[in-house]
Amino acid sequence: MFKIFQQAEYVVSDTFHGTIFSIISHKKFCTLVRNSNKEKITSLLGRFSLESHTVFDAEELENKIMQDIDYFVIDNIRDIERNRSLEYLKKNLR
Repeated sequence: MFKIFQQAEYVVSDTFHGTIFSIISHKKFCTLVRNSNKEKITSLLGRFSLESHTVFDAEELENKIMQDIDYFVIDNIRDIERNRSLEYLKKNLR
């Protein structure tokens, strides 16, 4: 399934995993926010400063999906978060 994201030109998703796969694959994307996913999606996108890629109304879709993303910055944030998580696990799983 990950290969689908890698080959996509851009992605529209309404799931946490679809959003994270889009980020990992360095794709232009937007995420549809529903009441059932609002907390997870806004938290994830906020962590990466990608709040502008949320869609609450289908009319926003075209403008949001074409926004450029600086994946150099995103990858740096992802590395920092990964290291923070690994340190937490090392500290707490002794």
